[in-house]
Amino acid sequence: YFIHSTREYGVIEQHVSPEYFTSKNIENGKEVCRTIMEVLRYEDLAEDQNRALVDFCRNQIGKPFPKSILGESLTYLFGLPNFINQPDEFSCHSLVFVALDHIGIVFPHHLECCPWFNLARAMGHPLGHSRECVKKRFAYLRDQHLCRDSRFKCVVSLTNNLHDEEILVNENPSKYSWNASLAVTYRNLCFI
Repeated sequence: YFIHSTREYGVIEQHVSPEYFTSKNIENGKEVCRTIMEVLRYEDLAEDQNRALVDFCRNQIGKPFPKSILGESLTYLFGLPNFINQPDEFSCHSLVFVALDHIGIVFPHHLECCPWFNLARAMGHPLGHSRECVKKRFAYLRDQHLCRDSRFKCVVSLTNNLHDEEILVNENPSKYSWNASLAVTYRNLCFI
């Protein structure tokens, strides 16, 4: 089971269920398999940090999902802080980044795909953030930024093979294992 946040329920703790299909593999025009989930692990997480991480996430159970995650677009488009979302609201990805920040794991800014007119590109960081790292109050990073971070390793992926109707467990797959063509693209871009 895991703790995450959904639009319908806010922050909850629940068992992994088959609804967590997130991507497709297509072969000869047919859907062959879908990845249910990938589990990433921070390589240098100490036991006390792990306990504090779980405790922090459990303390957020019952808190709401933001009314909109478009606040993050203020950062990606213009370099402005995500002032739309309240500090006690969590999207699925903001919960992860805020929880990791809580135990001392901070993240660099990812502005490489922002438009040329984004203020953060010129400053080296969005307004409301330090130059060194993302400020958890205005978290704007998403899942792909966590996957790109070399400190995290994919330890397991669960895939539903629609052809055989069986769940495949792949231990220690390479990152981006959910989409082979994207894995090649990302490696060529030196993100892994």
